Amino acid sequence: MRTYWSQVTDPDNIVATALNTWQKHVVSNTLSDADAAWGKTTVLRGDIVEQVRRLKEQPGGELQVHGSWQLVRTLHDAGLVDTYRVLQFPVVVGDGKRLFADGATPDHRVGGAEGGRGRGLAHPASGRVRHHRYRRVRGAGRPGNHRLSTAR
Repeated sequence: MRTYWSQVTDPDNIVATALNTWQKHVVSNTLSDADAAWGKTTVLRGDIVEQVRRLKEQPGGELQVHGSWQLVRTLHDAGLVDTYRVLQFPVVVGDGKRLFADGATPDHRVGGAEGGRGRGLAHPASGRVRHHRYRRVRGAGRPGNHRLSTAR
């Protein structure tokens, strides 16, 4: 990500502006601080669950995970994921990595953020790409077995 996005300097590109200026936390046990240098970047090493738990307790914006199913699964199992935003592209590429292990798919409820009716499970983001957003329902059981509700 850094190699591409750090080269995009158009101030009208909201994605590049956000990625190049906002605080970033990179999870890695092998990446050096020098190799991770990209604006406000901190490398998280060691007990990632505890570090993310502490980050969530701090004031500020949301924490996002881009492109790491292993990290998402670890944070999900620890009960640290509040919202999933998933872009579904209509491409068949065979088997592949699953976000949830067999038998570990969280219960979910179709409806609005508060469980209301009338909102679909997904809506088109652009073209044929579908954007899914799931929000964890508080008090839905033990960590790793959350009920999720959909939201737009």
